[in-house]
Amino acid sequence: MKYIKKNICGLLCLLILQSCDKSYEGALRKIVEQEKIPHFDKYNAMVIIPGSGCTGCITQAEDYFLQNCHDTSTLFILTYNLSLKEVSLRLKEENINKENVIIDKSNKFYLSRYQDAIYPIVCTLDKGHIINIRKLN
Repeated sequence: MKYIKKNICGLLCLLILQSCDKSYEGALRKIVEQEKIPHFDKYNAMVIIPGSGCTGCITQAEDYFLQNCHDTSTLFILTYNLSLKEVSLRLKEENINKENVIIDKSNKFYLSRYQDAIYPIVCTLDKGHIINIRKLN
């Protein structure tokens, strides 16, 4: 019984802390900070592309990815994909295995409680800090 009370208390604390982020931007900044992405300070931009959501927007972002995945100053995060095989076929395996591409298998960057999560997101970065966040819609 004591164990259950501890877990419930811990879960409530976690939910309270997460609810502090009232905006998508605040929640995204928090996730980026928590994830400690290797060499994050070397990137000038970060593009988060969900696998599901605004279909036209995602197609446009995937086209951008295919044309620019070789740009090592841009970090690409592919999130909320149901099938890694499908992503490999659609975006080419050699592209998704690049150093500046992260496959978010645990969907940490897909912040489903926010409406903005269905759109690709472009972040301007400076020395490891997010300067600007905008959605592609």
